[in-house]
Amino acid sequence: MGGKIDLKVSIIVISKNEEGRIGRCLESIFKQTYPNIEVIIVDSSTDNTPNIIRSLLNLSPFPVKLIFQEAKGCAFARNTGLNEASGDIVTFVDADEIIPPDYVENVVREFEDPKCLGVWTKGILAKPTNLIGQVFWLYEEVFIPCRPTIKNGICLDATVFRTSFLRDLGGYDATLKVGEDMDLWRRCERK
Repeated sequence: MGGKIDLKVSIIVISKNEEGRIGRCLESIFKQTYPNIEVIIVDSSTDNTPNIIRSLLNLSPFPVKLIFQEAKGCAFARNTGLNEASGDIVTFVDADEIIPPDYVENVVREFEDPKCLGVWTKGILAKPTNLIGQVFWLYEEVFIPCRPTIKNGICLDATVFRTSFLRDLGGYDATLKVGEDMDLWRRCERK
């Protein structure tokens, strides 16, 4: 590509009863230095989370889509966000996570390579010793490792995809109540 990267990034936030954490999460997203972002919030809360979300929307320099739906699991909520995404690239940030201001800016650079289908920010994690953790390390042929800057001790274990690739995979398997990430990564490897 060369020069300035102008890929649109959809950040999907899923939340359920996160009134104590959603504010920090959204504030970290709204401080991103990369300009071409949309934020999609999929909330299934029964506590005060929706009111907190609404009170923070005016802080966003980016367009925000707010979706309230019945709780049907993380995979279902992520797929709802994926269906609404208009970005070239999609990343998921859970309500209990915060990201550094240059997170998107650093990750999106990897997508200059048209062969890059996804980025796993595994570079910020120590190599795991348990079997399940080690399985995640096997995807170096599919995902290009990225090392976003960590500021103030904030770390994020995230996967960022080309939206078209994730949609071609069928998104997350909403029939799974646990292990939906592992299932997705297995399907990525097969593809």
